[in-house]
Amino acid sequence: MVSSPAASFNLGQHGQATYLDYRGYLYPTQVQSIRVQQVSKFAHFLWKHDPLFQQAIHKIISYFLTELEYYDPTYQGELEDEDIRGYREVLEKQLNLKAVLHQVLLNFCVYGNVIVGLLPPLRRTLQCPSCGIIHPIGVLTAPENTAFKFKYHVRNVQFEATCSVCNSRGSWRVHDVKDDFIRQARISLYDMRQFTIQCDPFTDKRVYTWQIPAWIKRNITNGDGLTLESAPMSVLRAISKDKSYTFNSNVLLHLREPDLVGMQTGGWGVAQALYCYGTSRYNFGLRKMNEVLTCDYLAPLRVMSPAQAKNTGQTIGTNNVAMINDMADPASVV
Repeated sequence: MVSSPAASFNLGQHGQATYLDYRGYLYPTQVQSIRVQQVSKFAHFLWKHDPLFQQAIHKIISYFLTELEYYDPTYQGELEDEDIRGYREVLEKQLNLKAVLHQVLLNFCVYGNVIVGLLPPLRRTLQCPSCGIIHPIGVLTAPENTAFKFKYHVRNVQFEATCSVCNSRGSWRVHDVKDDFIRQARISLYDMRQFTIQCDPFTDKRVYTWQIPAWIKRNITNGDGLTLESAPMSVLRAISKDKSYTFNSNVLLHLREPDLVGMQTGGWGVAQALYCYGTSRYNFGLRKMNEVLTCDYLAPLRVMSPAQAKNTGQTIGTNNVAMINDMADPASVV
């Protein structure tokens, strides 16, 4: 059995790019520099193309993800069934916590990083500046309500519409009402490839900056009602200035794979899949080689031969490919 030697990695900062150096003993991969965003692509590729890796990850997650237990550290004794029923209603039915935990552990095992945030419920209403009537933004942006002639101005962060009562047109006032937090809150998982991290090496303090995806900017620019209803005003202001969005401290939970002391990871975790990069490359190379040899032996992909002398309908028999003809002869199979 052949196995590749251990690899060493170094994640660090070079200007605005976080890079990874791989130093192994295989000549084709002796030195490689990869952005930290590319690291997740390799882990995603390994996850998608290695069924054994998928089954192993699901097995590990299913083993450790047990039923939820409820207790109150400030309460002496066991909780009553009524209290447990209330916790279960919120955590299991409203937040669907067990499914979220499975998704969090899945991303953590594959990428070595997962960024989680709790989105508070938001109910956005708009108020006419003339008569003061208030409508939910979903009413103004509904396709059937063309009388409002709703338009969102990205640069000025203004919601312009025509009032159905006083028939005046102008920029409507925004009122964001916090809805029932327990009933409407939602746990969200962010794509780590959309983030950059500034890490303080002395205090380990991290500042997370979100590069707002182009499709969200496009929805905002086009005045999509669902996106405008849920997007915070701070995000809309960042899009209006074409800037990234920096989260406040203690808003995001970043779970990262720990590594040895001295590894300069730039605040990121290192996916365990990277440590078998050499072995994975070797295995995929063997698989590709076996695939090519098998296809060329059983069903040749390319046959170069002179033109047929007669149209007999038997290409293998009429062309000068005697070797393949022998392979197709059942008598030649021992």
